Amino acid sequence: MTHGSLVVRRPREERPLDIVVTTRIGITQCAERPLRFLIGGNRFVSGQGRGVSSIDV
Repeated sequence: MTHGSLVVRRPREERPLDIVVTTRIGITQCAERPLRFLIGGNRFVSGQGRGVSSIDV
């Protein structure tokens, strides 16, 4: 963000999240390390289908 304000609010209802870990994208060193975490099924995340596994949080 380069200007304007950011507002963070609580969700209207709390829902459990499916946190998944995938292989990292676009790197050449340590690419095997699973350090890409995302919310499963999130439509705003690209490339979710590769090497997806759920983790417990």
